[in-house]
Amino acid sequence: MADEGKKKEIEEHFQKIQDAYETLSDPAKRREYDSTDDFDDTLPSTAHPTEFFKVSQHFTASLCSLLS
Repeated sequence: MADEGKKKEIEEHFQKIQDAYETLSDPAKRREYDSTDDFDDTLPSTAHPTEFFKVSQHFTASLCSLLS
């Protein structure tokens, strides 16, 4: 019984991989997928232009949230 459950889990995992591959390898589907992702590209309104590190930390945090 445990083997059947594990087999089902593995099949579902590979199906997700296959679905992702089909989406990312098709340019139209990839463009649609990329356009649905929210991205915060605003700069902090409290940062003075000379506060480079504060601005870069905001950008890095936004980028990291996209990659996770």
